[in-house]
Amino acid sequence: MCEVELDHVPDENVLEESYRLEVRSGAVTTVFIRAATCWGALHAITTLKQHLRVEVDPQSKNSTCSVDTPLVIEDAPVHRHRGAMVDTVQNFLPLPKLRQLVNLMAYFKMNVLHWQLGTSQGTRLTEDVHDASGYTVQDVENMLIYAYRRGVEIMLEYDPPYSSGEAYMQKI
Repeated sequence: MCEVELDHVPDENVLEESYRLEVRSGAVTTVFIRAATCWGALHAITTLKQHLRVEVDPQSKNSTCSVDTPLVIEDAPVHRHRGAMVDTVQNFLPLPKLRQLVNLMAYFKMNVLHWQLGTSQGTRLTEDVHDASGYTVQDVENMLIYAYRRGVEIMLEYDPPYSSGEAYMQKI
């Protein structure tokens, strides 16, 4: 049995990610999650997944899942911004690799991906859906949604070509 309780709706300017996770054993193992927001609840579920132990019977190939009980964890991030940066202008990453990065970030409770899409040297945005070395606007929108659903915010950075002073001077 699993029970999730959201405490309150916080100030929209504050990202609250704290949670309390409690696992009790008895006739049925019970999981209690208490969090102020869905992001805190998501982190609690991630923590629970990290504590699960899967055992497979080699003969029957049946598997069981367990967690050491009692388990009580109260946690909150120390830093508001826990992230990574990827520069796909210099080093192209296919969409499946970007999704894999977002999944890993979510697993480690990182919450911001800084994604460089364009610099003065070029861009990876394309209108050609068959261009395997670029991203369409739809690709970017889909990545934003994919990441958001996993508690990762994507900060897009796009500097149009010739936007930096050095490139501008070379153009003149």
